Amino acid sequence: IHRDMIQWAQSSPDTQFILKPHPALFRSILSQDDVALFREIWLAQSNCGIEEEQYAALFDASDLMVTDGVSFLTEYHLFEKPLVFFDSGNHVPFNTLGKIAEKCAHRVTSFEDLKKTVLEYKAGKPWRLVSERAELLTLLQPHTERAADFILNSIAADLRA
Repeated sequence: IHRDMIQWAQSSPDTQFILKPHPALFRSILSQDDVALFREIWLAQSNCGIEEEQYAALFDASDLMVTDGVSFLTEYHLFEKPLVFFDSGNHVPFNTLGKIAEKCAHRVTSFEDLKKTVLEYKAGKPWRLVSERAELLTLLQPHTERAADFILNSIAADLRA
């Protein structure tokens, strides 16, 4: 859908689009000529960018995420913002955690539904998957103490034992 995304970004200068590609995306899906052309057109838009490094700050600054990847389907929920999952059907079957994470996302299967859904959230549509997300977050964060404290306390307990 990269061509559709370019057209959408070009027609929506009031919306910032940041692509956080999978590390293999630009090496395996498109030809190198297509990648170079996409990057040139995408980055020529004043409202488009590409972030290939860290992503926590990007997630924190964002208002919403669209993903077709399975890892962000779990991770982005930690930021408690709308997540739209573009399910191309081109992924491995979900394990139990993946199925729970998928239920927390607004799932779409076409670009038209993707755009419609994002624009609804942009216009203020409330997030309705609050209890589903809460269930996932309980699984992802089973301890109330900070992760570093939990790890250090676990190591100390093991040393004492």
